[in-house]
Amino acid sequence: MLDSINVIRLNFLGDKFPRLLKILAEEQTQPHLLFLSKRNKESNNIQYTDVGDLCVAFDREFRLKPIEESEKQDDISSFCDEIEKFISESKYSEELKNRAKGLIGNLKNPSPKMVISSFYDCFEEFLKKITEQKDHDKYGIVKFYSNDDFKKLISKFVDIRNKAAHEGIVWNSGTEIFVHLKILIYFCVFKRAGYSGDESSQMLSWLFGRLF
Repeated sequence: MLDSINVIRLNFLGDKFPRLLKILAEEQTQPHLLFLSKRNKESNNIQYTDVGDLCVAFDREFRLKPIEESEKQDDISSFCDEIEKFISESKYSEELKNRAKGLIGNLKNPSPKMVISSFYDCFEEFLKKITEQKDHDKYGIVKFYSNDDFKKLISKFVDIRNKAAHEGIVWNSGTEIFVHLKILIYFCVFKRAGYSGDESSQMLSWLFGRLF
């Protein structure tokens, strides 16, 4: 069982709670939450399986984005199809065409790093209200990250999973942002339930603020 400080208080969830509960209960909308700790003693540890599960969670949230955002992705895919057609009909060498199509493919089917980075861009302001509290960097409590630095750590985090099959499990500094990434998943789920960034940040401050 988890301590009360490791769970969200029900009275914070307000009138959107039924919608959140519906999202969590229905198979089609359930977030992937296997990375969450089951016991208090596990709350400060990172297992290798947690890395993979967190990457899966981001991929699922990307596929379950609100309708208006999914429509944007559909527009991007259609735009990419048009560009690929133009590339195919161009006069350039096959090598250049294939390289260009590879770049376009990343827009249609973004990599895990791109997916996670897109969510970070969406929630950065609200995430930092929790993880970068005023002057806590000066006191040496936590590190503050620029957008570029954080995205470099996202890349390293994804590398832990990607390289495991070939090199074994190699931990790196990407684990510094493990809790940050967990919080981002909460933001994604709360957004799907209709909570604003500020509402989500207030709820998650109760759950995670003491860690920062």
